[in-house]
Amino acid sequence: LNKPCGRIEMHNAALAAGAVVNFQVNNTIGTTTDVVLVACVGGVADPGNYRIEVRSVASTSFVVRVTNISAGSLSEAALITFAIIKGALT
Repeated sequence: LNKPCGRIEMHNAALAAGAVVNFQVNNTIGTTTDVVLVACVGGVADPGNYRIEVRSVASTSFVVRVTNISAGSLSEAALITFAIIKGALT
């Protein structure tokens, strides 16, 4: 995913209520001064059932955390978009 923006398709394995999963996205254009935005854009019945956030940004990678904030187990292949906003050192 060596692009400034893209889409990630999650696996549809069960995610219990309140469960959290973290995964690393390798991207060679990223640096520690960048800002990474993520959003759930499809593949699910209700995007409001998920909290999707970036946990850390490192040189050439970032970590995405997906949390099931619903009251039940979910088994959906969420589509997540990301965009890297290039940062600058002054």
